[in-house]
Amino acid sequence: MFQQEMNSNQTGHAIVIGGSIAGMLTARILTNHFAQVTVIERDELPDGPAFRKGAPHARHAHGLLVRGQQIMEDLFPGMTEALWAQGAIPTNMGRDLTLYIGGARVKPFEADLEITGSSRPLLENAIYSRLRQ
Repeated sequence: MFQQEMNSNQTGHAIVIGGSIAGMLTARILTNHFAQVTVIERDELPDGPAFRKGAPHARHAHGLLVRGQQIMEDLFPGMTEALWAQGAIPTNMGRDLTLYIGGARVKPFEADLEITGSSRPLLENAIYSRLRQ
């Protein structure tokens, strides 16, 4: 369980069930509207990047796409740079990934689309850390 109390003129108590990325981002938005926000999560939230039993897909590669990156920056200014500093990888979709279309390998090219490659535990921990501040 994670609980955040805001020092403002807001009132009320919001409860978010589930400490997934979506749950934590929801909690962040709710801090703009409620005096207290509590996230109920069955897994113990780790102090650093770590795999959680409730996120079995966390061992897969994760990429934060452009719009997700923009949303994270709006909610947590400096998040992208912080992720990169912690080991996330800025990735050009045309140059840095091997693409196949119709079974044929696409020649690398400079794309306008940049994503951030990361492990899920790194991404979750970055969000948890910002919420705990």
